[in-house]
Amino acid sequence: MGKINIGYMTEAAYKELKENIETYKDFFINNPNDSSWVDSLAEGKAFQAKAYQIDDFVLEIPASATDIATITRNSILLYEKLKHLPRYILSNKYFWLWFMFKRCYSVALVMMEKKEVSSFNNQWLLGGRRGLFFGIISRCYYRVALTVDEDHNADRYYLTKFTFESPSRFRELTWRTFSSEKHIVMGFMRAVYDTVKSGKERSSCYDDLAKDVSRLGSVKILDVMTEDDIYHYVFDRYQEYLRVN
Repeated sequence: MGKINIGYMTEAAYKELKENIETYKDFFINNPNDSSWVDSLAEGKAFQAKAYQIDDFVLEIPASATDIATITRNSILLYEKLKHLPRYILSNKYFWLWFMFKRCYSVALVMMEKKEVSSFNNQWLLGGRRGLFFGIISRCYYRVALTVDEDHNADRYYLTKFTFESPSRFRELTWRTFSSEKHIVMGFMRAVYDTVKSGKERSSCYDDLAKDVSRLGSVKILDVMTEDDIYHYVFDRYQEYLRVN
């Protein structure tokens, strides 16, 4: 495949969509395979082209919102094809809106477990706190970006695959301000991985573990901790929770 220029949804189109999402929710539902309806927003000026280019690639349509194997493959491909873009593009909601509507509309809709107004606000419009970590497609990119282990020669995506197997292992981190710090996420997920692979897992611990790490941040200790420091702290805390409960 060749190259294509990326684009952004225009601010006017985004505003129109957001202010009328209760109405446009039905457009999504009634047009699961055709996003052309969005082109009429903002008097036909819904998107604008940008100079940066990406490979013209296609994501697989999952069988359902719980088709973890396909979603994981798609997420890794997404990361591989977009990681060269500047951070200011990857952190821009208008880029992700263009990508969802123009490059993976059907894929994104299938990935939604619920098609309610609140779901469209969070997963498509990236509204609210830490929106990129809740966007239906952008969160896939960031889960890979934060868990890919470039030093693991056998399989640098081993933590990524582990994360997607059970999103609860990562979900509690997304509410925390430190969740964009790769060394913290890597230390956390490595500790969870080693604990689970030893034959022990309790999903109810993940909220407590995320809170524990947040407390380190509140007293400024987190700022000076390395990835290995985080690993040992989370691993030990997880063992404590397993023993107590």
